[in-house]
Amino acid sequence: MTDTPQRDVLNKSVALMDALSRAEGAVRFVDLVKSAGLPKSTSHRLLASLVREGLVSFDERTQKYSLGLKLMTWASRTWNNIDVANVAVEEMELLHAQVGEQVSLAVRDGMNVVYVRATDSNQKLNITASQIGDREAAHCTAVGKVMLAFLPDAVLQEFLGTIELHRFTEHTITAPELFSAQLSKIKQTGFAYSDREQHDLIRGIAAPIYDFEGRVIAALNVWAPVFRVEADTLLGWADPLMHAAARISQKMGHSA
Repeated sequence: MTDTPQRDVLNKSVALMDALSRAEGAVRFVDLVKSAGLPKSTSHRLLASLVREGLVSFDERTQKYSLGLKLMTWASRTWNNIDVANVAVEEMELLHAQVGEQVSLAVRDGMNVVYVRATDSNQKLNITASQIGDREAAHCTAVGKVMLAFLPDAVLQEFLGTIELHRFTEHTITAPELFSAQLSKIKQTGFAYSDREQHDLIRGIAAPIYDFEGRVIAALNVWAPVFRVEADTLLGWADPLMHAAARISQKMGHSA
């Protein structure tokens, strides 16, 4: 594609902003020009325009440049518009191919979780769980517990003060102190485990997915029927599960 004067201006403006993005803190004009590899006169003119548009900030006191708030606003809106269910597809398929059992993605809605994407199992199932659109209680599912565990402490304490630990099976944890202890363990291990707590024949593990602000926005889950997958086998998939969740988080803008 042939360069035009407009494209040349755009390319050089991008070079300046890219140099600012690589810098550790605010930058002096002379250092910025050197990093961007542009002439001083051109850089001065373009920086003046970028400052007027809010894309670059200039501190009169220190005489240094940094990225402007408008860029931060654009970035925030971009990440907020990214659909985690679509971003997660590739990693979910890769994990599914590795473990051979159903992989699900869930988000939290108050005291419940909602499954927004799921793969099929390679095995024939006579039971159903965590299908797209299903809503389940957060306290007795791996996805729910892992999203609760990584809530800010103040939010979690408020949540624990209102949640009803309803019993679904004989394995459901209904004692508040035991439930709190399990959430603490989840924060240490980085994943959650649920063994027949919502459904008598289902056990699963889940790992958190973060957004660009470090908030847990979803959970990645592997579940299987107890008559086919032993607990030790399922727990052995925790590392690939957490790695897949981490890669999805990176695609959502999270940097650990």
